[in-house]
Amino acid sequence: MRVGILTLFHGNNNWGGDLQGYALKAYIEDNFKDTHVDLIKYRSGVNVIYKSKFEQMEQYGPSEVIKKISERIVKRKTPADGLLKKRNELFEQFQKCYLTNDHVYTDEELSELAKEYDCLICGSDQIWNPNVARPGYFLKGVEGTRKVSYAASIARDRLSDKEADAMIPLIEKFDFISVREKTAKKILDGYLKGKKSVYEVLDPALMRTREQWSEFIGTERYETEPYALMFFFSDSSAYRSRIEAYCHNHGLKLIGIPHATTYIKSDETGNYEKAYDIGPVEFLRLFRDASYVFTDSFHGSAFSIIFQRQFCVFERDKNTKTSKNSRLYDLLAKFHVSDRLVRNAEDVDDVLRKEIDYLKVNAILEKERTASGEFLKSALGHCEEKQKKKEVTVADFQKKSCCGCGLCAQICPKKCIELRQDKEGFYYPVVNQDQCIKCGRCVQKCVQTMKNNQTLTDAYIGYNPDESVRKDSSSGGIFNAIASAFIDNGGVVFGAAFDDDYSVRHVRIENKENLSRIMKSKYVQSDLKYIFDVLAEDLEKGRPVLFTGTPCQVVAVCQFADGLRLREKLYTIDFICHGVPSPGVWKSYLNYISKGSEVHEVNFRDKNHAGWHDYYLHIKYGDNSQLNESHELNTYMRLFLSDRNIRPACYYCNFKSGNYMSDLTLADAWKIEKEYEPWADDKGTSLFIIRSHKGETILASCDSHLKLRKSNYEFWSKMNPSLVTRTQVGGGRKKLFADFSELDESAFWGKYSPIPRKKKIRYIAKKVAKVTGIEKALRKRV
Repeated sequence: MRVGILTLFHGNNNWGGDLQGYALKAYIEDNFKDTHVDLIKYRSGVNVIYKSKFEQMEQYGPSEVIKKISERIVKRKTPADGLLKKRNELFEQFQKCYLTNDHVYTDEELSELAKEYDCLICGSDQIWNPNVARPGYFLKGVEGTRKVSYAASIARDRLSDKEADAMIPLIEKFDFISVREKTAKKILDGYLKGKKSVYEVLDPALMRTREQWSEFIGTERYETEPYALMFFFSDSSAYRSRIEAYCHNHGLKLIGIPHATTYIKSDETGNYEKAYDIGPVEFLRLFRDASYVFTDSFHGSAFSIIFQRQFCVFERDKNTKTSKNSRLYDLLAKFHVSDRLVRNAEDVDDVLRKEIDYLKVNAILEKERTASGEFLKSALGHCEEKQKKKEVTVADFQKKSCCGCGLCAQICPKKCIELRQDKEGFYYPVVNQDQCIKCGRCVQKCVQTMKNNQTLTDAYIGYNPDESVRKDSSSGGIFNAIASAFIDNGGVVFGAAFDDDYSVRHVRIENKENLSRIMKSKYVQSDLKYIFDVLAEDLEKGRPVLFTGTPCQVVAVCQFADGLRLREKLYTIDFICHGVPSPGVWKSYLNYISKGSEVHEVNFRDKNHAGWHDYYLHIKYGDNSQLNESHELNTYMRLFLSDRNIRPACYYCNFKSGNYMSDLTLADAWKIEKEYEPWADDKGTSLFIIRSHKGETILASCDSHLKLRKSNYEFWSKMNPSLVTRTQVGGGRKKLFADFSELDESAFWGKYSPIPRKKKIRYIAKKVAKVTGIEKALRKRV
């Protein structure tokens, strides 16, 4: 099951906010088997209640407005900018570690979350405080997934009519509602009037035990001598002299964390040690090891309770319209420690004179943890029941449904999918069921289920006038011109290349000198797994990427880029695909035919011997000996072209007719003599079909370097039927692969190498026809 959490975490350098977000993620993963949890990166500048800056001022009184404006002016450039640099770096490191979904969602993308997660949780912290009421914290516009609020805080003791009118209709749409404070429950119960049950639960930080937090931060200490900790969000100058006096009288060092949110000038004064370089981990250590804690913070109070510290709590902004003290009142009352509240600075000694009975506090804490856990169990249990109905992974797919692109292994959140060769030599996903969380993501994103239905099909024919390029290309040399122009414009190109052992995998090319590696056809299924990470890096840097591959590989890469929300800079080219041959069969054939000799060169489409139509398989060895055989006579090519050595999914291919996702499709312009006889020189002519506006851009980047001619799509769909129809299963395929898995290499190739007599006679007849000119005349008429 996949669970997404939207809370005040991403880009929020607030100790309590970050730690409660981590705590909720950790609690769910610890207590709900096979559940993957993402803290979702979410950014919004929109308030669902107060649309403009002027409207936002409505919620504040005159004195608060003046204070807010002065804070913003001071905050523009303050001494704290330099002092807090290390602190901000520590926050960034912490957030990077626990934000497991890289994409930053905007309000416009919220609806996409339902496609990624079985359950979305909003909370905890002040997500329902009208000050920060963002659409994402109410899952506005999200449908089709379970919606849960956990420990959401309103941080007020009442809502205005305007605030209630905006918030309550959104809250009503949640499947399960829980809040952090008793006051918040009372507010919502009053508005919902029994339509939905509202539960009061613990802040996630309190769901982690003292032992769990201590294990999380390790044994390292911030300070070895006894000390008291001072942590204030408001100006503490009114209390500080009293706190300093208390520490002096009790022989304690005083450590304070200055500038918790905004720069407070008075924080730089006072006789105490100022702890600037404090990230979430250091923050926890300060609380764990303190003898006493002085704070006006909700989470400062919560962590004092967790680590069983003696503490006292000060009210904050008591007389303002947006006072948040109800949070503190409710927290202290819950644990029967309301006497820790300091209403007057002179009361500090009296408050701390009486020690907290943590036996009673811990008993309440355990009871509340159980109740809060039951709420989550109920809310997520409904998701689990729903998930059980669709606990299917790609491992459950039939082989006819898997094109072997490897996207599922790449996007698996637990990385528990790997591709392994079957007895036919094709790669299929294998799922480690012990690690699989049944999130269904591999199934949801499976390439074979994608539909595109493109309508743009402008067809062109052409070739590269550079004779050396055209000669070394499988067809008309168009790809070389496109890729060269792309690199000249600062882009990178990905395509299929031979590896050192002449297996085929996709590689990245950024220099034109290396383009020859990904030119020419490779009649072997290419391995994509090596390029996903580097392709993502290029897209993240904003670098244009041109990917070329089979139609299903293009869909896989588009799906991958869509998941990163980085499709804009991705340009794609596929080709009319007959089907992909087995990598295992190719390696076996190469090993057999080489007989121990080192291979130095392979070309499946060599035109140097008999031209473009009668291309040869060319293999060059280390001793300069060569194999040169027509594709009509070569054993490996005969198996491929007879439709026997092809992946099962190719017979059920979804990417024919209009269901291409590429920007441009390339192919051979077979029967060119019927369309434009002057180009029928047997050197190779390309067909290309523009499928998007990006495809038009690709062509425009290099059209001045090509010989081009507008053509007719319908004509070429008849001349090249693989454009619109699937390959049919070749006769004898089952027997072929049965032999491949049962016979040794020599016996297998010995059985399938002999060329049938009829095949030889037909080939000789075609050669004679070519020499006499009969072949060309026949091609024009057929």
